[in-house]
Amino acid sequence: MSSTTPVSAGSAVRAWVESPLQMVSALEAADAGLLGPEVSVVHRSGIRSIDELAARLGRVALPSGVRLEASSTGGLWRHPAPGAVGDAFSGAVQSRTLLSRRAPFVVLDDGLATLHLLDLLTNPSASGLSRARAKPGTARRSLALAARSHLLGLARRGRLTVFTVLPVRPEVEQSFAQLGGQIVAHSFAWSSSLREPELHGAREVVVGSAMATDGLVHRAAYTSWVHGIAEAASGEVVYIPHRRESPSITAHVADRASVRVERGPWPVEVSLRCLPQGAVVHCLPSTPLLSLRGVLADAGVTLSGTRIPDSWWTTAASARFRASLPDVEGLEP
Repeated sequence: MSSTTPVSAGSAVRAWVESPLQMVSALEAADAGLLGPEVSVVHRSGIRSIDELAARLGRVALPSGVRLEASSTGGLWRHPAPGAVGDAFSGAVQSRTLLSRRAPFVVLDDGLATLHLLDLLTNPSASGLSRARAKPGTARRSLALAARSHLLGLARRGRLTVFTVLPVRPEVEQSFAQLGGQIVAHSFAWSSSLREPELHGAREVVVGSAMATDGLVHRAAYTSWVHGIAEAASGEVVYIPHRRESPSITAHVADRASVRVERGPWPVEVSLRCLPQGAVVHCLPSTPLLSLRGVLADAGVTLSGTRIPDSWWTTAASARFRASLPDVEGLEP
């Protein structure tokens, strides 16, 4: 991946974020100098996890020139178009950025969605920019097509950057560079300098997934997976629910004394840095299975991925979605 190079200078850049991972990625990009000397990290208000993180960030020293701001989606239209976004598949973001000037544009980390975006931009036979599980109607398909054309136009002018901690396949990276785009890698350098948060006494951790809440896997199978890890562990297991996990799933998962639920505003890529050597982190095929491998590589922590058996899947999990998940065996240390 490319080394970090500034893509904006002069006027303040607005970075629109809608999740804790996107918010931390915006701060990492700002600290790396990718967004210019003045940055407004604008987070969508009314989302509990990101509101809590914004409150916590009020207690730490932000990167130079950065300020946080809460806004409704309508704020996208009341202010200049964002120069950096986390969710490039958002209909509101796509509509707003289509009307913007062809200024430098940065796509911030949004987990596996970022890799899906790169696949769609570099695949000549791809259509529009739609999520892996989306079934868009006619109007939404038209917007997705226009959004892809817009980003490809920015790439051809050398004005499109993707900022990610995830490993990008070499052939995708090469194809994106040939289009004129730039991929900038990061490793949570800014957030790793923070002394919070801490997980006390955690030696066996399960990182939750939203797949059960989204109806992609059967809840009973998901719960049994966590319980199986707890039964095999020699002590207490810390379970970190996905930020969108339904309370009923969390209640079923934590219905025994050996499972301790830990919630916090930070993305797991930040919160799990404090784990002691010898700890084990369990994940399903999802963003953390990719991002945590690099984060925990030198910490003496084992990252264990579990392949999803066919019997877990519901009819809502399309073949396209299943194919978009990372390969567990290929990621095992």
